[in-house]
Amino acid sequence: MQSFALEVPTAGVWWSLFDIYLVLGVLTAVVVFSILIYNVWKYREKNTSAPRDNKDRGKLGPVIIASVTLFVLFGLAYYTFGAISYMTIPPNQNGAMQIKVTAFQWGWNFTYPNGKSVLNELTVPANTTIVLNITSRDVFHSFGIPDFKVKADAIPGRHNTLWFLAPQQGTFVIRCYELCGVGHSYMVGTLRVLDKQQFQQWYGAGGS
Repeated sequence: MQSFALEVPTAGVWWSLFDIYLVLGVLTAVVVFSILIYNVWKYREKNTSAPRDNKDRGKLGPVIIASVTLFVLFGLAYYTFGAISYMTIPPNQNGAMQIKVTAFQWGWNFTYPNGKSVLNELTVPANTTIVLNITSRDVFHSFGIPDFKVKADAIPGRHNTLWFLAPQQGTFVIRCYELCGVGHSYMVGTLRVLDKQQFQQWYGAGGS
C-alpha cells in the first residue's frame, strides 16, 4: 500500500487544519506557562495575605486579550467550516465519475455508471474527481480511505456524498469505521488507482 501524504487534495486540507490547531495550541501553552513561571518567580517572597493595590491596574490589557482571542476563534471557525465544506462537496463535478457505494455486513458493493458492479474493490482512474454516493442496505457503517483522509457514514435509507482525487497510480485500503457486527474487523476493501488508459480497458471489460 502507498501513501500520497499532502499530494491528495483532501488530505492536504486536513493536514493544514491539523497544523494550524497544533501551532496555536503550542503557542497558547508557551504563553500560559511563561506567565505562570514569571508570576511564581516575581511574587515568590511577597506576603500574599497583604491587600493588593489595584489602582494602577488598567483595563486595556484584558480588552486586548479578549479581542485577540475572539478574532482567533472566529478565524478558526471560519477556516474549519470552509475546510469541512471543501472535503465534503466536490469543487467541480464536471467530468467527475459518480459511483454508488452500498455497504452491507460485511463488505462493499461498488456500482459504476455503466452498471458494472464489483464487490470490495473500487477501481478508479488517476487525476479524476471521484464522487461516491454512499448508503447501506442493513446497519450503520462508515466508509473511509485513511490515506486520503476521507470518510462518510453509510446509513440505510440515506445517501452521503464523499469525493477524492488520486494524483497517481497505487493501491490503498478501504475500511469500515463504524462497529457493525461480529465481522466488522474483516470489512476491508481495496482501492485501485489506474492510469486513464488502463482504467478504460478495465471499465469496458466485463471482469475486474
